Amino acid sequence: MGLHSESKGKLLELEILKFINYRFIQLGEVVTSRLNFVVISHVHGDHTGGLKLVASIKPGLKVYIPPDPDLLEYIRSIDLQPVVVNDTMEISSGVYVIKPLYGLPLEGAVAINTSKGLLILVGYSHPGVVSIVKQTLNDLGVKPYIVIGGFHMSGASISEVEEVVSRLLQLGVENIYPIHCSGEGIREYLARHYGDAYRDGGVGVEIAIK
Repeated sequence: MGLHSESKGKLLELEILKFINYRFIQLGEVVTSRLNFVVISHVHGDHTGGLKLVASIKPGLKVYIPPDPDLLEYIRSIDLQPVVVNDTMEISSGVYVIKPLYGLPLEGAVAINTSKGLLILVGYSHPGVVSIVKQTLNDLGVKPYIVIGGFHMSGASISEVEEVVSRLLQLGVENIYPIHCSGEGIREYLARHYGDAYRDGGVGVEIAIK
């Protein structure tokens, strides 16, 4: 997932790498050459697999990671600059990496402060998407507006889906994009019962916030 924002005339791009497949290396080179930094949510290979391509195009680029000694050494070994995130930190104007929470493995997220509230990007939500949103709200004190990413709910029961959706709405989330590992259950439930809040997405989806 990527963020494109105009800030003081400069293009800021944020990548949360799921993977960059080398079959798409030309596209990857165009995108990667314009990166300012990378944020890795957690250590799993499908979220770190694009780092070698990043290193080949922009060596020395900062990579924000949750605490993990193996990931730290790996990033150093491919000539990127790891920054370990232990607590919520602002990494660019209005862009935050959220304190990693334990979910086997430790997992962080990204929040962007927009004119309508926080846009929260999650990777796989091993700690639970509600816990991540609550941590973000607690640390930043700004209402969540959008949550997008993997909710780790494939195979979840209907009662689990109902609870997660209810709690996200109670926290103030207005637009919910359950993609990646979220599962069809939560997508179907949102579409049926909360059509105004449900947003679909996938590769190529664009979200414009003014």
